[in-house]
Amino acid sequence: MVGSVVALLATVILTGPVGLLLGLAAGLVAWAVGTWAKRRVGGVTGDIYGAACETSEAVLLALAVVLTQRDPGALVSPFLALLGMTV
Repeated sequence: MVGSVVALLATVILTGPVGLLLGLAAGLVAWAVGTWAKRRVGGVTGDIYGAACETSEAVLLALAVVLTQRDPGALVSPFLALLGMTV
């Protein structure tokens, strides 16, 4: 749980609120895969964890493509301006 919070915090710092949306979407997909596996297989195994990682990564990347098509700067860190950096 601590690792998830740290990763989500780093994502928000580096990509802004859109990163929070993407991180939550990835977590939701992983949860859905785990829930499906518990019902269908009776539990989770290493293969299920791997499938959850790959599925959530694919969904995250697809969402990132959709979001950046609408707004190319959607994943740009708002903190770059604080550091005096521009894109």
